[in-house]
Amino acid sequence: MENRSKTETLGLLELLIAILRHIRLLTVVPLAVGVIAFATAYFKPPSYTSEAILSLSESASKQAASIMSTPLVLDTVIQKQGLAKDMPLQDARDVLASRFRAKPGKDGLLWLQVSAESPAQAQTLANAVIDAWRLTTIPGAQEQAELQDRLLYVQKSLKSIEQLMTRLTSEAPSYFDGQVSRGDRGLTLVSLGELQSRYFGEAQSIPRTLQGISRDVVKQPPSLPARADPAGKANFAVLMTVATFLLLLIGVLLRHLLVRALHAPHNAATIARLRSALRTDGTPASAHAAPPGN
Repeated sequence: MENRSKTETLGLLELLIAILRHIRLLTVVPLAVGVIAFATAYFKPPSYTSEAILSLSESASKQAASIMSTPLVLDTVIQKQGLAKDMPLQDARDVLASRFRAKPGKDGLLWLQVSAESPAQAQTLANAVIDAWRLTTIPGAQEQAELQDRLLYVQKSLKSIEQLMTRLTSEAPSYFDGQVSRGDRGLTLVSLGELQSRYFGEAQSIPRTLQGISRDVVKQPPSLPARADPAGKANFAVLMTVATFLLLLIGVLLRHLLVRALHAPHNAATIARLRSALRTDGTPASAHAAPPGN
């Protein structure tokens, strides 16, 4: 037990010595990377963020957030704003997708944030994203034709119901003697009223469906940002410094452990076999030995 404790202590001391031997590497390189990262962030153009709020149902807000990051919306914005002039289409999609964020809330509100290099451009892009998404809610040609046919049927049915209800209420009771009782006529009027109400709702909703979601869902139009976003230069530099230090530290420790394993006596046979396997000609080590003298 005592020997094991001494071995562990010696192992920790060896690791500490290995770190101290490379202390200059572990300090100078991360600091240099941090300075470069800070300078890069400092000279990066400022970014402005425009914010908008859309009021939808909870399911519709989640669906809208998903669709906004697809080529259905991205390509429309890229084409209208001319964002793919100096780069391939896929690169333009990636750049645009990285500039905005759509976050649905539990109450059905959709929070949209769009960033750009100027306040006006951020606001313009936010409006373009909203309009491009609204275009995706317009039905396709086949669905539009079906809705148009349904609308004509509903409108004709409403006229027929109105004429029948007018006749039932305006004709004298003696006109229906022997045909429809007073009670049946009342039930018929109730049924026609319910059918009329349902058809009237369809007649109101179908035109809205044909036009897609209106701009009325935008409760807060895209704002014109008054100040640039916080750059976070110091945080970025610290993050890069720490990440570089950790990577170098892991490399130093792995190198120390590898060297230690290569020089361990109980690993000599294994290392010899490994060196033999790595020979390019595939011949055993004894074949490369010099022939004995005469």
